[in-house]
Amino acid sequence: MKALLINREWNVPGTWYEPCRKLEQFKSVVFADYLSTSSSAGDWDGILFQLLNNRVYAITFYQENNYPYSGFTLSTGEVVGVIKPIDGKYMEQVKEFAENFDEYID
Repeated sequence: MKALLINREWNVPGTWYEPCRKLEQFKSVVFADYLSTSSSAGDWDGILFQLLNNRVYAITFYQENNYPYSGFTLSTGEVVGVIKPIDGKYMEQVKEFAENFDEYID
């Protein structure tokens, strides 16, 4: 599916949190958040959830600091999970998946 935000890369200017904000600007992205922010350089990873065709796709992402240049390289990975909305509702499932990511993925 071409519309899925998988295996993509962008150069994002700005501070540590701009890459996640960029993902949230896509109309189909219903939630994006960081999973690990332990690197003081801002080399962080996270997960985004994209709603397409009545399915919510969980997709990993990673940002890498472009030092000594400015901004970050934002890269998306593969689909790591799919949520089928129940009665059109999915946010509770999305937040549970994000909070328990390590338990869902080995």
